[in-house]
Amino acid sequence: MKVFLSITAWGFSALATFYAILLTQRDAEWVKISILDKLVVEPPFGIWLFGFFLVVAAMSHILLHNFPTPPMFDAAPNTNPHYDTFSQLATTGDLRRELEGEAAEKVNIAEAYFKAAFHDYEKKRFSDAVKNCEKSLEAIPSITAYINLSGFLTYTTEYKKTEEAFLKGIQFAQMKEDKKSESILLSNRSSYYSERGLGDKALLDINKSIELDANNSNAHFNLAAHYCDTLLYDKADKELEKSKAKGT
Repeated sequence: MKVFLSITAWGFSALATFYAILLTQRDAEWVKISILDKLVVEPPFGIWLFGFFLVVAAMSHILLHNFPTPPMFDAAPNTNPHYDTFSQLATTGDLRRELEGEAAEKVNIAEAYFKAAFHDYEKKRFSDAVKNCEKSLEAIPSITAYINLSGFLTYTTEYKKTEEAFLKGIQFAQMKEDKKSESILLSNRSSYYSERGLGDKALLDINKSIELDANNSNAHFNLAAHYCDTLLYDKADKELEKSKAKGT
């Protein structure tokens, strides 16, 4: 449906532009001596036709802009579990706990940008979400913000920047010896790799994630999805049960 709307929106936009040129240049010699002359409908019907093209283009752009994007980071999905990988975002509470003991002023700035980024994400303003998350990291670097930054970037086409955000977050978690957060980042990155068709990389991250935190239910869920994609349904069912048992 989204592809159809995109084709309709841009197709009728181009058609409206083309027809507007024809109407304004209908008396030009280059139009009269070409096949384009047969396409010109004299006003007022020509203007009405142009208006029709314009309205269809505008409505299609509006529908395309408001077309829902499936969320990647809400609650754990409970339908079609075998085919969808799952990632998670951090909360403001996670940020507060991580930054406990830091200068209050900097914490407040980091938290304000963190909240703004999450609000942008909920409104599907992903570029703004990325920018605000980066500002939160500028105020005070945190694993929590890296988790969300890398997550928001997966909605963009900035693949290099996305992988850099994941890597920086993982390295920061390793520096702080936070295995649980490192496990979350690896599990999230496995979901990103899976969505891009990089199954081998996804599997490496999933296994490492579970090695770091065997109670990471999302990692078990993603492993179940991987097994299903590779037609190992018995293994997929076992991992799905582990995921449910550990909280998904």
